[in-house]
Amino acid sequence: MKRILLSLALVLACISASGQETDAWSRFEVNWGYGLLPLIQADRFNEGSAWRIGAGSLGSIYRPYTSEVRMTGAFSAEFGYRTSRKWTISLMTSFNQVFGARSIQAFHSGDEYQVNFRTESVNGYNIAIIPRWRYDYIIKPGFRMYSSFGMGFGLYVNYHTGEDSYYEPVQGEIQLVPLGITFGRKWFGLVETGFGSQYVGGRIGFGYRF
Repeated sequence: MKRILLSLALVLACISASGQETDAWSRFEVNWGYGLLPLIQADRFNEGSAWRIGAGSLGSIYRPYTSEVRMTGAFSAEFGYRTSRKWTISLMTSFNQVFGARSIQAFHSGDEYQVNFRTESVNGYNIAIIPRWRYDYIIKPGFRMYSSFGMGFGLYVNYHTGEDSYYEPVQGEIQLVPLGITFGRKWFGLVETGFGSQYVGGRIGFGYRF
């Protein structure tokens, strides 16, 4: 009986060691996540739909306004390659849609303004592609803690309405992650804090190493 238990313990130890080695040295990983609202995109959206009225115009008294911007949040996917035990380079793509509405002046007549307003919806979306460099400064079986930095570009589509338009549809993007953790081995979950063009606040997700 002791031999059986000893053999079983040895087999379990080998399996555990194998799992740790796989976790520590898997070269590739993919993950999918959801990030909180990218405020920089909201600011660009407002800039893109801003109403331009000439200086001194009485019409500025009745200038249109844009309502609060609403977003889907940033859905993202990432593919990474470990160049060494602690360094990983990856490519992340994210998608965020922005919604808004504004009231605009319909007409005026003569010297006395007779103002009506109509409401029109405005929306756009952003697709960002950002290479990221990640450093894992704590690596344990089933647990990692890391920081990362990313820099790439984003495509802003339909950031315009009526006579207004967003004249810079492609812009640089930056994302900084001061602290992130993953938990699990081949299949893992992730939680990270960060700020930048892709999300502000935090991101959660899951992934697979191979």
